[in-house]
Amino acid sequence: MNRKDYDRIRAAMMPGASEHDEQAALIDWCRLNEGAYPQLKWIMAIPNGTYTTRASAVKAILEGVKKGVADLFLPYPNFVLDNDYYALYSGLWIEMKSKTGQVKPEQKAFVKDMRVAGYAAEVCRGFDAARLLILAYLEGSYRPSKEGVWRNDEVEGMG
Repeated sequence: MNRKDYDRIRAAMMPGASEHDEQAALIDWCRLNEGAYPQLKWIMAIPNGTYTTRASAVKAILEGVKKGVADLFLPYPNFVLDNDYYALYSGLWIEMKSKTGQVKPEQKAFVKDMRVAGYAAEVCRGFDAARLLILAYLEGSYRPSKEGVWRNDEVEGMG
């Protein structure tokens, strides 16, 4: 881990970190862990809400950008199987939020619809929640949260 990666991950752990800081730290963590989890090389950001001008927003909408689509997607299917639960997921959608960020109705609808379509989908409040979600998903211990908002206590004890 270089100093820049360390600083970005550390900044995301500070109180008041922005959604951008949290997501950038998560992407750094994914890059650093591709050796252990090669699937992470395919995690991608969905550029919703990153317009600099009205013209660029109109162009993005014409090209198919949609309100509510989650921030990150891991296009890796995974099978979860244990004694009392089994599921096949087509991929993992993550809506990143800062610890105080508000989830919009269209984001809630997207998470719900993706679950119906066979994907794992969650809202994550911060870097650590998203990191633990990804680990649970890749290691086969993922269980959908009740409200579609992943919390650190959903996977207490995971590292």
